[in-house]
Amino acid sequence: MSIICLGYSQKPGLERLLEQKFSAEPGKHGRWVYEAGKGDIKPVNAPLITSRYPRSKVYQVKLTNYSGNEAKAAVCVVMHDTVKNKITLVEHISYSGLSKPFRKQFLTQKFESKEQLTAFIQELSAVMLRGPAYKFELTNYSDSEVSYSLTNGADGSTTTSTVRYKRRLLWTNAQYTIRDAAVSLITDVNPVIGTAEGVR
Repeated sequence: MSIICLGYSQKPGLERLLEQKFSAEPGKHGRWVYEAGKGDIKPVNAPLITSRYPRSKVYQVKLTNYSGNEAKAAVCVVMHDTVKNKITLVEHISYSGLSKPFRKQFLTQKFESKEQLTAFIQELSAVMLRGPAYKFELTNYSDSEVSYSLTNGADGSTTTSTVRYKRRLLWTNAQYTIRDAAVSLITDVNPVIGTAEGVR
């Protein structure tokens, strides 16, 4: 599934909120900062998500991550609740992996069919992918579970801004446990070190 970013549209209210939430707080390690006028805010077309949260809109925005003496810009995603004027940040995958706060809010929501639920998971996964360096691959599809593996691409030659991967790498296996047409549990499995962490 391809998630399309529409043309640039300046959102004054959203920009003010971004400036407040992601201000240049000194001394905070690993902080994200929104630089006014440089965020390149673009709405993300995510109809399955916004149909369940009609008061919310999804955007991609460029933030700068400050870690020690280093500052690197990355494209992130924010889900903006326009009524409560709150933001859920989806950090770039290279910084924090798959976003737990973003996915947690969709747990236990009922769907009319497994096909509808699977389409929703696909959109959820696509929203978290920013840039060409990563890819989700469907690894399991059963009545009780849908799983996606996060890889660096099928051909093993993915290039990021800092490194070129010469072989296929598996980062995370996201397992969505299904019960009564809803996701009852999300488990992120690290295949390298064999750890599993639940999203509840």
